[in-house]
Amino acid sequence: MARRFETWADLLMSGAAHLPDEVAFAVVANGSPGESINRKDFVDKALRIARGLQDLGLSKGSVVVMRGEPSVVWASTFAGILLAGGMPAPIHSHSKNAELARVMVAADAAFAVVSASSLTSPLVDADAKGKIVTFEHLADNRPSVEAMFALKPASPVPCKPSDLAVVMQTSGTTGNPKCVAHTHASHLEFIDRWSALTMVEGDRALSFLPLNHQGGLLLSWLSAYSMGIPYYQLNPYTLEGMWDAIRTYGITWLALIAPVPTYMLEAAPGPRDRDHKLRFVSGSRRPEEMAELDRRFGIRLARGYGSTETTMVAMSIDHDRPQVQGLTADQLASCAGPPLGENAFRIVDEADAELPHSTIGELQVRGPSLFSCYLNNPEETAKAFAEGGWFRTGDRAYVNEHGELFFVERAGSAIRRSGENISAAEIEATLLLHPGVRDAAVVPVSDKLRGQEIRACIMREPGSAITADDIFEHCQASLAKFKVPRYIDFWDEFPRTSTMKIARGELNSNPDRWVDRFAR
Repeated sequence: MARRFETWADLLMSGAAHLPDEVAFAVVANGSPGESINRKDFVDKALRIARGLQDLGLSKGSVVVMRGEPSVVWASTFAGILLAGGMPAPIHSHSKNAELARVMVAADAAFAVVSASSLTSPLVDADAKGKIVTFEHLADNRPSVEAMFALKPASPVPCKPSDLAVVMQTSGTTGNPKCVAHTHASHLEFIDRWSALTMVEGDRALSFLPLNHQGGLLLSWLSAYSMGIPYYQLNPYTLEGMWDAIRTYGITWLALIAPVPTYMLEAAPGPRDRDHKLRFVSGSRRPEEMAELDRRFGIRLARGYGSTETTMVAMSIDHDRPQVQGLTADQLASCAGPPLGENAFRIVDEADAELPHSTIGELQVRGPSLFSCYLNNPEETAKAFAEGGWFRTGDRAYVNEHGELFFVERAGSAIRRSGENISAAEIEATLLLHPGVRDAAVVPVSDKLRGQEIRACIMREPGSAITADDIFEHCQASLAKFKVPRYIDFWDEFPRTSTMKIARGELNSNPDRWVDRFAR
């Protein structure tokens, strides 16, 4: 299958010629009209932003970090960076300034574009007016995207499919998220295959997933844009707002994430449960919820497997295929399906030897939509790949005799909370900055609603009287809200291995002694 778009400029510029009056990006909440832009005007704004960034000195291949809530100006800026030959690096809108500064250093960023409201505290070394651009115009003469709308549109900077393009963050085990760099070709190959598999002409797409993740950015918005399908971003998410948007805008394509299916089923049944036009719904779910979602709402969730490094490489979309007949509910819930496109996966042991069918081991992936490198981190890049170009996901899974992938659990210290992959090492590094903390270990706690919660095990410095509230406040000042531990668990001494590492598997304690942030 040949790609429809060779570079990001090909895809983005297509909006001016193909269905120019259709919605390119809209933000809605509780069914309200919100802000919206058509495809022709979207391209025009993006090219003006490209001109403005070039005037500030942006050169081909330069990284621009983005932090802000979903909006028309956010989407136009993302496109403008690519059309200027730059590399957008979106981060979570709730990221703290210290997190923004870390990403700027790791990515060697030329600029950061942030919302004006986020400039309430210093941005450390990054807070220079020549390096920080705001979406909105401010009175301090800082450059802004808003001012760029008055400029003459630029011409797209020519790029090759093999050039690096979009940079995304992923949780690592070394203390900080890594910068995952994809080429034009890797992401566009994925978008072509994904949109062809899950979307049809006439669809109307809705997502509330954040745009710094591939689920919101690639699977939802940009795949819809590539097809000329109107796209609606729900922000903020509420269950009522989601249903209002689905019914108001005739949504047929929807991206969900845990724990939303649970919220849907916990709501009181009503006569409008099947009052929708949904045709395709993707998302994770618990085994016991699958049949009830189908019975009550007529929704059969499609499940897949992917990561920031791999994009989506497997998809279970044909619910009636013979390969899944006879599977238990647990098996169906973990089935990610067959390989997507030309992707391949294998299950190996610790020596990279391939394991037999239906044997749990480490999942490795190979294919055209893999990332190219961890930006400016050749050592981590080299460690990430086995011989033959196989990417070591670190995740545990198995493949059955039909070639169907079954996901078991995520790798390492990554904690999966409400769809967010969170680095335990990053939280630990933050905790250790508190003068009252001698040592810290962050571990996941199973949670029915959110999948996993975060427990921080803390050893105080001798003589320290720090409280759980002190630690919560310390984390809230330095970490995005979704990374702040829910539970604090104080220890006199941690169990250790023979090499003095914390024996994480032995960090068992009575939950009655944990301090619950939500119960304060």
